[in-house]
Amino acid sequence: MMINYKVIPYDPKYAARLAVMWNESMGAWPFGFGGGIPFNEQRMLDWMKETAAISIELALSDDDNTILGYCEMVRYEKEPEAAYISLLNVHPDFHGCKVGK
Repeated sequence: MMINYKVIPYDPKYAARLAVMWNESMGAWPFGFGGGIPFNEQRMLDWMKETAAISIELALSDDDNTILGYCEMVRYEKEPEAAYISLLNVHPDFHGCKVGK
């Protein structure tokens, strides 16, 4: 299945939709994501304030602005010029659609 989407920087205005993506993705994580506690908009905003990420990008559907995926990059402390993807998630309905590729 081909999905049309764009990658955009995280903005707090997407917190409620991001909470939906994480809640619907919990079953794809072995022990649930976020300790198995459902996210809501406020919990998502609080969680995002605590992240050490230097970049957070969202995959947003061109059709209806559904959040399809999340990518978080953090610094690699041992090498000042290096960073790595610390968290990558694609909504389970879109696994196999090359959204996280």
